[in-house]
Amino acid sequence: METTNANEVGVSGTTEEFPESTVEINVKTLDSQTYTLRVNKYVPVPALKEQIANLTGILSGQQRLICRGKVLKDDQLLSAYRILRFFNHIYSFANGIEAANF
Repeated sequence: METTNANEVGVSGTTEEFPESTVEINVKTLDSQTYTLRVNKYVPVPALKEQIANLTGILSGQQRLICRGKVLKDDQLLSAYRILRFFNHIYSFANGIEAANF
């Protein structure tokens, strides 16, 4: 299982400026890869998908992100899903592939 170094995604301002607004998430893909990201919890879901696309090669438009059994919707901020500061797992699926094993 491969894990990447932490990458940061922000919105207005860097994560260093507002450390209390950043969270660490682990993105798991169907090919058993795990990627660790440190992101601003107020990032829009489409911006998170773009960062995941840069790491995984799964185009943002083809991603379906699931956290705590809920599909992350593009019109929401990550904070809408009660993301904790640590120990967050988001599963990334290409559209059309079911999450039967997760």
